[in-house]
Amino acid sequence: MNDLRKLSMIGLLLLIAAACSSAPLQTNTLDTSASVNQPAQPPPGVAREMGLIADGEFAPQDEAQIAQEPSDDSQPFGQRVILKNASLTLTVETPATRITEIAAMAEAMGGWVVSSNSYTTTNSAGDETTSGTIVVRVPAERLDEALAQIKSGALKIDNENITGDDVTQQYVDLSSRLENLQASEQQLREIMDKAVRVADVLEVQRELTNVRGEIEVIQGRLNYFNEAAAFSSISVSVIPQPPGPVEVQTIGWNPGTTAENALGALVSVLQSLLDAAITVVIVGVPLALLVSIPLWLIWRSRRRGFSRSAS
Repeated sequence: MNDLRKLSMIGLLLLIAAACSSAPLQTNTLDTSASVNQPAQPPPGVAREMGLIADGEFAPQDEAQIAQEPSDDSQPFGQRVILKNASLTLTVETPATRITEIAAMAEAMGGWVVSSNSYTTTNSAGDETTSGTIVVRVPAERLDEALAQIKSGALKIDNENITGDDVTQQYVDLSSRLENLQASEQQLREIMDKAVRVADVLEVQRELTNVRGEIEVIQGRLNYFNEAAAFSSISVSVIPQPPGPVEVQTIGWNPGTTAENALGALVSVLQSLLDAAITVVIVGVPLALLVSIPLWLIWRSRRRGFSRSAS
């Protein structure tokens, strides 16, 4: 452990001496190249624990972070990072066809479809109508062109909302943190290569794992900003045209129509009476004969019996 501390202290003194000897002497001029090119140091907790710096002293990384802290009104990038998104609600003739057209447009522009959904509902008149939603991403520089194409085939634009979120300051802060963490990771790897004791190796490995985890989180956030700034999101809801009011036609008085309707009613009544007479003749007469003939024969036989008894 003592040999490791001595080697580390000697290496640190050599680095500081090299930086001081290479920096030119200037008056009234701030030289920032030394702080930029200065090799990164391990986190202060690890450096103090391993004896690289004494308690109460600033670690070189602490000084670098203070010197490199960006101000609110200065941006190191040449352009701002703005996330542009849009959402629309359109009334169209055929929502399913319109969703297909929007998807094809996004792919033709070099974008892609994030999600697509269509569903069927029943209106008050009992008719089934199809509605749908689609979310696409298109290149940010072609956002206005894409919106114009989407709105060109619509019967009505019910809602349109375009937002822009400026995340330049967040992007700058994350980039600075990423650079510092990557420098700390490199320095920790160099220390691990020189470590001899198992306890020192485990301590550096734990700090290295923490630093690597923070790097991955920040890198993922920066990747999201890069993609969101390069490709704008457009959310479109399409609904069918609602049915119009039912027209009620008012018909005036027409004597010819009335006479025609009356004649039709008379014909219907006569047909009903004729149908009833035919039914009586065909059905009623045979039934009457079947019933009346036996009754007449019975009555006649009884009458003859009374006549003989009286004589």
